[in-house]
Formats: sequence, structure tokens, C-alpha cells
Amino acid sequence: MLIPTLLGLFACLLPLSICAPAPFPNALALIEAQDDLTIIATLINRQPELVTFFSTVKNVTIFAAPDYTFPINNLDEPPFTNTTSINAILRQIVLEGIYPTSDFKSQPQYPKSKLIDPAYVNLSGGAAVGRIVKLNGTNNFRAAGGSGSNVLRNGSDIAFEGGLLQKISFPVNQPADIPSTFSSPGPATVSPNYSILNASAFGLLDILTNTQDVTLFALTNDAFTAAIKNFLTSNQCPGDSILQYLQTYAIAPGVYYGDSFDGRSVETLSGRSVRLDGLESFPNLTVDDARVVVEDIFVKNGVVHLLDR
Repeated sequence: MLIPTLLGLFACLLPLSICAPAPFPNALALIEAQDDLTIIATLINRQPELVTFFSTVKNVTIFAAPDYTFPINNLDEPPFTNTTSINAILRQIVLEGIYPTSDFKSQPQYPKSKLIDPAYVNLSGGAAVGRIVKLNGTNNFRAAGGSGSNVLRNGSDIAFEGGLLQKISFPVNQPADIPSTFSSPGPATVSPNYSILNASAFGLLDILTNTQDVTLFALTNDAFTAAIKNFLTSNQCPGDSILQYLQTYAIAPGVYYGDSFDGRSVETLSGRSVRLDGLESFPNLTVDDARVVVEDIFVKNGVVHLLDR
């Protein structure tokens, strides 16, 4: 009996984080216990399907934005009254797998989320993804909407039975198609975007919207304006030149997230091969000799990267 007794004593000397069970029986119980997650808790409890989901989901990491990060807090007004959209957003912030902040690395990871609704996801993998990465020493999470969120130092690694919750600095949005993502107001470097709006105008709307698994390399607005001036200076027809550029850099099929920039070459819509580089110094990525200004903008059917030329 001496050995079991010694083992028991030894176990009690282990750190509480290892010995003690998570204090919350499920994700919903944890969320409801947080004074600063009342918006998310209320939205979950409005939909019985979400109550069941958050009460039973296991082996996940949840990225939840506190109340003060929401620009609108009247839950009886749009966008909170759109239950379908809210359902999509709340499933997108749940990533498969358990990711403590110690697992965030300088090279990005792209776990699948629990969002599989085909109204918001047109990917062969079947689910929207999120991105976790350490940027300049800060743990960062990105989902749809074009902006990343930092994991808050005073809200990280909160355990429940079956997973972890990470509080983040900014709410996420549901995935939209490429034209919608880049035609509505958003971050200045992302939306609205002239080159993508012109892609729609030049007959590429169906490819950008409906093709499964698309990567689009689009110009920033400054780069697009400079390209137009160059076309005019060189007496090229801007319309033909823009169309040629867009066909060159719209890639189908294939979703090339930031972790694909490992020196590989990929073939674009026009048959041209472009080289993706820079993973070792992420997020300093390149496409041939163009610099990626904004990487990993997640859309319904793939991903968009914005280039400086």
C-alpha cells in the first residue's frame, strides 16, 4: 500500500493546472460565467441549436470578443437580429483542436472551424478556417472580415471541460464572397478595393463568386491606381490590360493560405506560373517580385492576398 500512497502524494504536488479538472463543465457554462461576454452569451441563448452546440462541443478552442469590443451593443438591432448570420459567426469562432497560447508560433496554423454552412462556406475542405500565429510577440487570431484580433493577456487560456477559451481584441464577421467582402466599408487596406471591383466589371464575377477553392492576388488601391497610370502612359488600352492582369493573378483551383508561401510555384487562371515565398519570415510574403501587403483575407470560397504591384 506504500507505493499507491506515495503516488497519490506526488500527484497532489503537481501544478493545479495539471491536477485539477476544469472548473466549467462545458463551453456555455464558461461563457455565461464571464462578466464581459454577456453579448455572446445572450446571442447563444437566443438559439436552442447554439445552446446545444456550446453545451456539448469538445476538443475546441473558442475565440470570443468581450462586450466592449463590439461597435454596436443594442442586441435588438441589426446585425444581431440576423440569426443565420449570428449562427455562422458563433460557429466560426470555434476552432477544432486545443490551442493554448504556448502553441502559437511565428509560422501560421490554419485549423478548421465549426462553420460548415454552405451558405457561408464553398471550400472543398467543407469548413471555414481560422488562423493562429504569433506576430511581433503577440498571439493573433484571424477569421473572416479582413482584420486580425490579438489574444488578450488577461483573458487567455481559460479552460472548460473539452477545451479552451481565448478572449480577443476585436469581433469577427461571417465569411462573404469576394465581391461583397471588397465592396463594403472595411479596413482601409482591404475594402472597397478597385482591382476586385474591376474584376467584377470585366466579367470575372462568376469565377470570383462561384468557383470553389479560389486564391486571388489583388492589387491594393494605390498599386491599382499606379497600374492604370502606367497603362495610359504606355498607350495600352486600360480595359484590356486590367483584364489581362486580373486573369493572370486569379488562381483556380487551389486555396493558398500564408503557409503555402514556401517557395512553391502555382499556376494562375491564364496558365502563368507565379512563385510564393516568404513563409520563414511571415508575414513578409512575396508573389514573384510583388510584396504581399495584406495576407490571408478569408472569403467564402478561398482567400485573398493584396499586393503592392
